[in-house]
Amino acid sequence: MVALISFLGILFLSLTIVRIATVMLRLTGLSKDIAQFQARSAFTTTGFTAQESENIMNHPMRRKIIQNLMVMGNVGFVSFVSSLVLTMLSGNETVHLLLRLVILVGGSLLLFIMSRLPFFDSLISWVIRNALKKDIRLYRKDYENLLSLARDFEVIK
Repeated sequence: MVALISFLGILFLSLTIVRIATVMLRLTGLSKDIAQFQARSAFTTTGFTAQESENIMNHPMRRKIIQNLMVMGNVGFVSFVSSLVLTMLSGNETVHLLLRLVILVGGSLLLFIMSRLPFFDSLISWVIRNALKKDIRLYRKDYENLLSLARDFEVIK
């Protein structure tokens, strides 16, 4: 049962880490969709290549956030798989295995549904924003991308 609880805890922690990174990337000026996609792809070490990836690599704070996500994603994946294996291998009774499977699927589904609720999303985002307000390095805006300037145009003062 301890392995099952640790599995659900790691799943919750993983969802929270991706959410924190999404908010941090949004604070640097990325849109919600792009920030969410880049945070998920970095945490899962999928590594999609796109123009957004270049924007992240050219911004020092975004690059740091993504680097940390990649490391945490690898650690999280190893912990996730090992706790899943321990959950399935602990005990040898069929009834207990079935109960563990029901709790595993039900708990995962509950966490998934909870993470999709708008209330949960806005609450987590509010907490993260207030915690990160002190870090002014996050608020560097990428004005070229915000203004969608073409290569031949620039903003001058």
